[in-house]
Parts: sequence; structure tokens; C-alpha cells
Amino acid sequence: MESPSFASKRLKWLTRFWRGREPEHGPLTLGRKRIYILPTREGIAFFFVVSALVLGSLNYQTSLGFVLAFMVAGIGLSGMIHSHRNLSGLTLTVLEPTPVFAGRKTSFPVRIDNPSGQTRYSLIMRNKAGYRIVVDAPRGTSETWIEVEMARRGVKPLGLFTIETFFPLNLFRAWSPVVSGTEVLVYPSPGAQRPFPDRTEAADSQGEGARGLTGTGADEFSGVKPYAPGEPVRRIHWKASARTETLLLKQFDREAQGYLVFDFDSLSNMNVETKLRTLCRWILDGDRAQAAYSLKLPGRTIGPGSGPAHRAMCLEALARFEK
Repeated sequence: MESPSFASKRLKWLTRFWRGREPEHGPLTLGRKRIYILPTREGIAFFFVVSALVLGSLNYQTSLGFVLAFMVAGIGLSGMIHSHRNLSGLTLTVLEPTPVFAGRKTSFPVRIDNPSGQTRYSLIMRNKAGYRIVVDAPRGTSETWIEVEMARRGVKPLGLFTIETFFPLNLFRAWSPVVSGTEVLVYPSPGAQRPFPDRTEAADSQGEGARGLTGTGADEFSGVKPYAPGEPVRRIHWKASARTETLLLKQFDREAQGYLVFDFDSLSNMNVETKLRTLCRWILDGDRAQAAYSLKLPGRTIGPGSGPAHRAMCLEALARFEK
């Protein structure tokens, strides 16, 4: 009778085989349990050639034929060992890529750590979408990438990709499948150009992610405040910062001007994705025009604010939006 631990391990193995591997995060070392190896078509043909040499040597009782057959077989077996060793011991780390808009390609950086003193040649990385790249991994750390096209917005993982090699003789294919849990943020694709909404609000309103609004030459200077990441560099008050040894920003009175409000609920006769694409277009155009704006989604309000950090926060909210 099987022990409970053995039965439990078998059940876990069968579950993993049926459902596939779970997404993995962080560095992944390719050990002997993760590397698979099988002969290629050339390897199968090589086996028949060796078999023919052996049968011919038996038939004609030729000692030199046996020597040749065993030498060729030894070369093939040596190639199998080197194919396995070409992957064994490598450590892969999939790094987070920069966010991308839906419909465009993004590249997942892959760091390869090779602790051995031997260069690993002809490493092939491919994914199920058909992307393929061949690299060498010298001793130490090297970097490559896996390119993926993101068709829809959201938070998308890299998923399954394979690292494989046919080195050195192309007689055997050694490979290791990897299911990466590293994710990329996919923004909605910008919609068509549309006029900004008419709705504005007073500049003294507050909301999530509120930041100081960008002043212009026509605004009245009202004081300084500490610098925050994402604020426009051109607003830094250099003289005051030099006196206090702290970065300070100029503040301007913009109560009369107010800020734009990009409201999800104000867009009618559109489906959810079209609304998000329209909001994305407004955010990009508002940022390009250096305007202050607020984003209102069901259950969440961001702003008012401006600058790269505010734009990234609003686009991330669109990417993660669920309704």
C-alpha cells in the first residue's frame, strides 16, 4: 500500500501535468529535473547509420567496422551530454518591462546568469506566439529579451516560453519550459481625437494623486513649496533652493483657470472600452498641452494634477479598470 506522502506527491504531479506549470516569479535555475532532451530528426538518422554500421560489421565480421561504429556512437553520446550541459546551471530572471499601449509590442528583458567558466552557445528562446531569438551566454551575466504583442489592455503576464539548444551537433534538442509570472501594464490604445470636455472645476479642489498645477507666465507667483517626484523641473526655484539646500517649487495662483475633468460617466452611447480609449486620448493630449486635469472613474477619482507621474497614475487606473 502506498504511503500518504507518496500518494500526495503523485497527486500533485498529476495535477501539475494536467493543468500545466504554475506561473513562477524571480530567478529560476535550470537543474536536471527541469531540462528535457530528445533526439532530432538528424539524431534519429544518426542512430540508423550507427545501427547499419553495427549490422554490417556483424555480417562481415569486420573488427574495423565495429571500431568505426563505436567511435561514431561515442561522438553522438558526447554530443548529447554537451547539449544537456549547455543549459544546465543557467539562472533566468525575467524583469518587468515598461508599460505599453494595447496593440503594440513590448519586450520582456531576460537576464541570464552563467556561473560556469564556459560560454553557453546557441541558446534559443521562443514563445507560443512564434517569437524566436538566438543568443550566447558568456560567463557572468548577459541580457536578452522576449518580444510579445499585447492585443488588449490590462495586466498581462509573459506566460509560457521555452529556452532550448541544439548545440553542438544538432543531434539532440535540450529544452526547458518556463511559465513566467512577470507582468506588464497594458494601457488602452488611444482613441480618435476629440475636443476636451467643457466641464472644469476650481483649482483648489483635492483628490487622489493631487499635485501642484503647472504655472505659466501669466499666472501670479504666490510662493514656494517642497519638490515632489514627478513635478515639472522648469518650476524649480533655484535661488530659493540654493539658500535652503532643499528643492523648492514655484507656486502660482490659478484659481480662475481651474482644471479639466475627464469623467467616465460623461461619455454616453459608448461601450466600456471605447470610453477608456477616449479617456486615454484626453490624458495624452492634456499632458502634451501641459494642462491640469482630473480623472473620474466609477469608485475612484484621481487629481487634479499634471506632469509625468500624474499621467502614469491615470493611465495605470485605466489599464486596471474593471466594471
